[in-house]
Amino acid sequence: MRRSSKEIERRIARGAERLAPDKGAELLLTPVEKATGEEEYLRGLTRKRREHAAGYRALALAASLVMVIALTVGWQFGFTACYAVELDANPSVTLTLNRMEQVLSAEANNEDGQAVLEALGVERLTCDEAVERILGRMLDLGYLQEGQGQVLLCVQERGGRNGEAIRSRLSREADTVLGRSLEEHGVFSRMVPGDKRPESADRYGITAGKAYLAETLAKDHPDLEAGKLCRMPVWEMMDLLNEKDIDLTPYGTYTGTPWDGGKTPRPRGPEEERGPGERQNMPEDVKRQEYPLQPDGTV
Repeated sequence: MRRSSKEIERRIARGAERLAPDKGAELLLTPVEKATGEEEYLRGLTRKRREHAAGYRALALAASLVMVIALTVGWQFGFTACYAVELDANPSVTLTLNRMEQVLSAEANNEDGQAVLEALGVERLTCDEAVERILGRMLDLGYLQEGQGQVLLCVQERGGRNGEAIRSRLSREADTVLGRSLEEHGVFSRMVPGDKRPESADRYGITAGKAYLAETLAKDHPDLEAGKLCRMPVWEMMDLLNEKDIDLTPYGTYTGTPWDGGKTPRPRGPEEERGPGERQNMPEDVKRQEYPLQPDGTV
């Protein structure tokens, strides 16, 4: 039942007269002031509200900090380059990995590398899966075959600290992949110093690891020429080093089937002087140094 305002006022008046018969009329006429929060009967209530509000603000701030930290850590793990894995046969490919060893990007260093990576889609794969796919494509395209089944695998740390473990694991797995198709095969693996790319790597369209290896070998053995080593397919470079009885132990680790050190000449046709596709991938100035001009003016 809804009561009118006059009925409510009458009830209040009766209640005031009962509580204070001599002050009832005075109480009704006294104006009511809005509470400020400092009144005795409100003491303690305002403080609790303020404490609750401060607690809520602290919780919100803590939650925001946790979110920022989680996003930062996730970005560092997922999108920051921590390693580079390089594969060189004659096709030359460089993979960039995050801290979880997933492929962020795959880059071809020469035309043969582009042919290998074309539509391969190795981004976001683990480095193990990517290496297996790339070697499988090299085998399918004929860049790796019997008598020419050596691969150079290099790992470079770019902020990560597990490079040696990655190198050791990938070299064994790469050897397993090659062993499924080739009787004679091998993987020469090493760590790449620093985080820079030598000028000779861009000049010859090879990985930084192969360029560093060629420069180091030429420095230690004056009868070797760094540029010549850079231009050779990996299998040919390995044979040359063994023909000269050069101990490769200080330069890296070999995994695979043993070879005869180049003592048995490998049959090569005119187009195989530098391995499949290498003559086409050479810069023009390098071609002129390595090969004489033909009667038609071509190299």
